Amino acid sequence: MKAKTIHYCSLIVKAAGVLTGAAAYVSLLPPQWGAAAVLIFGLASIGKDAAIATGDLLDDGKRNGSFKAD
Repeated sequence: MKAKTIHYCSLIVKAAGVLTGAAAYVSLLPPQWGAAAVLIFGLASIGKDAAIATGDLLDDGKRNGSFKAD
């Protein structure tokens, strides 16, 4: 139960972050590109997280944050 709650909270925060980040740049684009910009920004954000998780697993076989470079 606790893992599912953390997972859902993480998804909500990720979605809020994508929308907030995209909102900062969408105003600079023509209106017809707004939806595509949000989609591309979201995919890039998810891709970054997936790359970090994959690298972490390939690094030492555990998801322990050893691969993430801040």
